[in-house]
Amino acid sequence: MGNGDVIKGEVKRNTRNLSKVRHEMPEEIESFFSYLKLARKEGTLSKETKELINLAMALVTHCTICVIRHTKMALEMGISREKILETAAVAMGMGGGLAYTQMAYLMETLEAYSGKGGEG
Repeated sequence: MGNGDVIKGEVKRNTRNLSKVRHEMPEEIESFFSYLKLARKEGTLSKETKELINLAMALVTHCTICVIRHTKMALEMGISREKILETAAVAMGMGGGLAYTQMAYLMETLEAYSGKGGEG
């Protein structure tokens, strides 16, 4: 099993477990997703900029599944590898060594969802 398979397996496992949370707390989760939809829509900041901010926050807060999901979402939006890596470099400036260690998941996700890690 390659690194890409591990990352994709983690996403599936996380999605399965979060669906259980949605089942147990439907009203709360629906409210949260309504907020996310509003916060992510195009505004003064572009959707791309907002996604890169999400990725930077995931790196700085050391949220592994968030790093995986936001790297994948950035690729799906057509954000280039270069922009993703530059965002990671800025995050590392704020998050130091712990943000750096999360970049391993970013790189694995780039490889898992875009072949060579180029644009998705």
